Amino acid sequence: MSSNNRHTLPRMPERFAPSPMPIQFLLVLALAVFAAAMAPRTAAGATATWDGGGADAIWGTANNWNPNGVPTFDNTLDVVFNTVGAAGLVNAIGVNRTIRSLTFTADADANVTIHTAATTVPATARVLTFDADVGNATVTVDSGAAGSFVIGTGVGSITLADTLAVNVNDIGEVRFDRPVSGAGGITKNGIGRLFLRQSNFYTGATTINAGVVCTGGNTGGFGDAATSGPMYLNGGTIANSSATSRPIYNNVTMGGDFAIGGHPSYGSGLLTFSGMFNLGAATRVLTVNSPVTISGVVSSGGLTKAGSALLTLSGVNTYTGDTTISAGTLTLEDNAQLKFVIGASGVNNKLSGTGTLNLNGDFNFDLSGASSNAGDSWMVVDVGTLAATFGSTFTVVGFTDNLDNTWSSGSYRFSELTGSLVVVPEPNALTLLGLGLTVAWAARRQRLHAAAGSDRTN
Repeated sequence: MSSNNRHTLPRMPERFAPSPMPIQFLLVLALAVFAAAMAPRTAAGATATWDGGGADAIWGTANNWNPNGVPTFDNTLDVVFNTVGAAGLVNAIGVNRTIRSLTFTADADANVTIHTAATTVPATARVLTFDADVGNATVTVDSGAAGSFVIGTGVGSITLADTLAVNVNDIGEVRFDRPVSGAGGITKNGIGRLFLRQSNFYTGATTINAGVVCTGGNTGGFGDAATSGPMYLNGGTIANSSATSRPIYNNVTMGGDFAIGGHPSYGSGLLTFSGMFNLGAATRVLTVNSPVTISGVVSSGGLTKAGSALLTLSGVNTYTGDTTISAGTLTLEDNAQLKFVIGASGVNNKLSGTGTLNLNGDFNFDLSGASSNAGDSWMVVDVGTLAATFGSTFTVVGFTDNLDNTWSSGSYRFSELTGSLVVVPEPNALTLLGLGLTVAWAARRQRLHAAAGSDRTN
């Protein structure tokens, strides 16, 4: 076929031709897609409310739930207990279960016990796991709920796949009666009580924002010595469940004032904090209502000790804020230290208050920025208002014991009697020369008198 007979398509008029997509539109589209991808997901899932209408009290029985039917137990399931008209309030999970949340409503006025077991006669152990598809898993007691709520008892255990927020919004108690393990942590909110009865092995953070958290673990209620996570004390109280001494191994950071012990529902045994104890770069009030020992290093801030019970510091502490004993007794153990930063005359951190102070450990004076003018002084221990005792093992690091209740380093002298550090003027060269001449002259006079007496005798 000749080229003259080829068919050609008619050219589209330019006004109908597709134009390139504007770059501004592409950018807007890309941003919209990115924003949709980054937007927080909304938790979606099922809610199952316990009514105990079945022939037994096992979570795997359909008639125990409203709506009837065995729910799908996974990280999207929210379990609700409303005890008005409900039966089977002592129940068992039956097999290993996972839930996202557990809520006791304002109408939950009766006690509820959940066995981590095959039946309500616990023999075969089961595991209840808290795991949330989005955000934190939760246990919530609504305001108005008058019951007490036990999760896990007899046998079995609880696992935290995520952080578990325990929100106790009334004066009742949530009690975990079986060991808690897993990579998650616990955050305690609300005015009510959380009782961790066993030694636990979870490795996430423990955060206490309000209310009371009680420990009953003889080998660590908030994690063991090797794997315990950090602890944040922002407000509220930690209590010991009995008179037995119990350890707390976590590294602690205080984010607010805090109390230890003193709740009438629990005991008054010694609690020992062996991890690092950070005051959070502020002066914190620690109200000690039952005995407390902090054997870890206390750092970063100042400390006001309130409450009638004994607080013992047994670490080489580095905090350089003021220490105020407003009530009770503070004891610095043998070989423990308190650090004082000495500046211009009268500028330093100090020990003061109206309580009792036992000093059996060591003072460490940082003199790198101290003034050195004769007569400069610093009140270190307010012996006028404190009932202060310096024990036989008390020392001042780098100072010489003068054996008269004072300690010296160069021209600096600390007195246990006054609680003050002062600059004592050192004798200058002319004074030393004059003193030497005076001594020599006196010795010569003594020799002359001796010789004269000998001549008179002869």
